[in-house]
Amino acid sequence: MRFRLGLALSVLLVIAGTVLVGELPAGMGDFDAAVAAGRVHAVRLVGDLPAGVSGSSLVELHWRDRSISRVGQVRQIVSDGPVPPGSSSGERVVVGDLVAALSSAHPGLAVTSGAGAFSTGLRGTVLGWQVPGWIVLAHALAWLVTLAFLINGPEPWRATRWAWFWIIANPLGAIGALAFLLLSGPTPLLPAARPGGRRLHGGWAFLLATVVSGPWRQ
Repeated sequence: MRFRLGLALSVLLVIAGTVLVGELPAGMGDFDAAVAAGRVHAVRLVGDLPAGVSGSSLVELHWRDRSISRVGQVRQIVSDGPVPPGSSSGERVVVGDLVAALSSAHPGLAVTSGAGAFSTGLRGTVLGWQVPGWIVLAHALAWLVTLAFLINGPEPWRATRWAWFWIIANPLGAIGALAFLLLSGPTPLLPAARPGGRRLHGGWAFLLATVVSGPWRQ
C-alpha cells in the first residue's frame, strides 16, 4: 500500500506540474475577450517576422488569464506584392507589423517579442496542455511504472486488471492512473470495497474510457 500511495502522490505531482508550467491552447477570440474584460494586460510573441523581412510566419501568442498560461496562434504576412488569400482553416491572418496591429487593436496592451522558457525546445501535449519535454517524459515514466504495478501487483479492487488497463490507457491516462492507484486497494479515508462485490470488467471499462476521453481525442 505504501508503494501504491507513494506512486499516486508522484502522479499527482506530475499532474500539478503540467498545470503549473504548461500552457492551455486558446483561440484568438478568447484572447480578445480576455483583453476586453481587463484580465490580460501583456502578451508575448514568438516567431513574428523581424522588421524589414518579408514572408509568412505562424506566430504564437503567450499570455496569462486568471493565473492560467494560454497560447494562441496567428498568421503574420509581410509582402511587397499582392497578399495571398487567408487560410480556409479559420486561422487569423495579420498583414504587416504584428506588434503594431495588436497595440492598435488593444490600446494599453504590453506587447513583447521573444522566446519563452520552452517555446523553442522539445515539447508536447498532455491532458490538453502544451508542456516542455521533461513533463512529457515524467508522464510517460509515471504511466509505465503504474502499468507495471497493475500487471505485477496484487489483484485490484473494484475492477479487473483489464478494466483498469483501459482506464489508464487513454488520452487522460494520468487521471486514470491516479484513480487506479487510489481505488484499486486500501486507501486511508476512502471506503473499502465490499468483499465479493461486483467489479467493473474490461468491455464496460473500454466503453467508459472511450466516452469520457472522446473530446480529448480531437
